[in-house]
Order: sequence, then structure tokens, then C-alpha cells
Amino acid sequence: MNEPMGRFQVQHIALMEKEEHVAWGLAQGATEEEAAAHWEELKGCVRFVNSKYVVLVRKCPVDMNPVGVEGLVWISIRRVDRRPVRNWLHIQTIKNVVLGEEGEAVELFPAQSRVVGDNVEVNQYHLFGTAMVEGKPGVRYPLGFGWGMGGSA
Repeated sequence: MNEPMGRFQVQHIALMEKEEHVAWGLAQGATEEEAAAHWEELKGCVRFVNSKYVVLVRKCPVDMNPVGVEGLVWISIRRVDRRPVRNWLHIQTIKNVVLGEEGEAVELFPAQSRVVGDNVEVNQYHLFGTAMVEGKPGVRYPLGFGWGMGGSA
């Protein structure tokens, strides 16, 4: 069912205290240094919220972008109520809001050894994408259909 999702508002992120975040990171299997670095990185996030979704966006740090894709961003999507998200139109609309209609993003299903936290419990989804730059699309992924029907999301 394609229920409307409402307009997004951009918000500044209110971070938990660094010590609290480090403790959370340790519980997720990170080292103290990794958790502290993650807290610093989150300060650079932009947050989009509406009545249904919370979306965090930030430029990918080197450890999330080892091949150096120009302009790569991480997009974290979750529902406010933490229920699963599987509405393609909603995710496509979020991608369009963040990256522009001609920006592209992919969702990675990582090797089990690279799974971060318990995404099954939190129902949080991660996209990696590139935005429009000076009116031109960023990186086009060398997969998927080479054509489209140009429908609107």
C-alpha cells in the first residue's frame, strides 16, 4: 500500500554524550577508538525527518569508501516506529530528496563478518550513493538496467 509519507524537515543532530556513544559502540563490537571516531563523524550528519522516517546523511569517510568514489554519501533510513521498511516508492523518494532524481544509490547486503550491529532488531537500512554535481549525475553504477521508463516517484 502506498500511503503518503509527508514532507521532510532538515534538522541538526542532537548527539548523545560521547561517553554514552562509546559505551554503545563497545556493546556493538567496536573498539573504544572506533566508537569515539564514529561519534566525531556523526557530528557531520544532516538529518531529514517526517512523521514516518528518520534519514541520516553524511559524506562517506575513507573506511566506508576505500576506492575513493567522488562524492559518495551514506544514507541511513529507518522508520520512526522502527517497523521494517520495504516500500520501494518511499525509499526511491528519500533517495530523490537526498541525491536528486538523477543521483544513484545502492543498498549493500554485506558479508556476515561486515554486518554492523543488529539491523534485524533496529530495522535500519543503509544506502550508498552519489549526488548530482553541477547539474550532472554523479557515479553511475555498472549494474542494473541501462534504460528506464522515466516514471516519477
